[in-house]
Parts: sequence; C-alpha cells; structure tokens
Amino acid sequence: MALRHFHEREPLKIGIDAASLINSLESEPSPAVAKHALDDLVEHGDVEMRHDLYAAAGFDPFARLGERERQLAIEMEREFERFGIEPPSPETVVGSDKGKQAVFRLLLDAGRLVRLRTYKNTADLVLHATALDDAKQAIERRFPYPAAFALKDIRDLLGSTRKFIVPLMEHFDAAGMTVRSGDMRRLRER
Repeated sequence: MALRHFHEREPLKIGIDAASLINSLESEPSPAVAKHALDDLVEHGDVEMRHDLYAAAGFDPFARLGERERQLAIEMEREFERFGIEPPSPETVVGSDKGKQAVFRLLLDAGRLVRLRTYKNTADLVLHATALDDAKQAIERRFPYPAAFALKDIRDLLGSTRKFIVPLMEHFDAAGMTVRSGDMRRLRER
C-alpha cells in the first residue's frame, strides 16, 4: 500500500496529504475515485486522518524514534511548554541540527506544537498545544459569549505583552474562535 511505503520512506512524518498520496499511486485514479477510496478506508479503520493528513491505522511515528530523537522531542516540548505563551523562537530551540528539525516538524504535525496563524504571517511564533489551550480556556472563562474584549484585556488577563498577544489573537481569529470588530473582539457564538 502507498501509505506503508510513505511511512517507510518518511518514518518521522505523521502522515501525507491527500493530493500527494494520490499522486504517488501507480494506477493514477481520478481524484474523486481516490478520495472516495480514502474515505472508505478511513470509515473501515484501515486509514486514519490526523490534522488533514492520512496515515496507516496504528502508525505511530513517535514509536519509531531512536533514543536521541525521543530525548530531543521531550526536551523540545518542555522548552516550549516552560515559556507558555511567550515562547522562544523556533530557531533558538531547533537551530540547524537536521535531527532537531525533523523532530520539530513531527511535533508540529502531531499538534503538540502549534505554529500561530497570523494575518501577515510575519510572526514565527510556535506555542506548545497546552499553552494555547490554557490561553483559550482563560479567555472563555473571563469573556464568555457575547462579552466583548480589547487586546489590552487579553494582555492583562494572560500577563503578557503585545508582541505575543497580537499574534495569539490573530491566530484565534483565523481559527474561528474569536470575531474581530474594529478594536474589539468576542468569542464566536457556538
């Protein structure tokens, strides 16, 4: 199966996107037929969806890590977790080491680290998933829908600076958690 070959070639990747997987097939099915087949495989439990990526059921890239890579993953997660919503730059933590870069990409793909989506994509901020979730929960508790809040309110709530709060709020806007109207925001109605 194409997924098994992908996992053998790329053991530190959590999965492959649909287009790349379809393009790797020798039979060259139409995208609609291939998508239907993938959906069927997911429904029957032979294939799993992980953050819009396909993986063979039960595939765990973390289980394939060597001792060095496993230790790197633990240290990297701890480093990002330790700084909460004021993380170090990815370059500071990862540097030019190819092994660290591969583990970093795996942590991003697995959702353990999250690259913030911002309007201008100029901020290269990566947070640990728990820091992002903690910030989200704090905002939801303090400003339940339909309460409006300003950036300074979130800065005060989370005890941080604009350098980190602006990209954080832009990420929440892009993710659909918050809705911005001028200088005010509110949680999206559920």
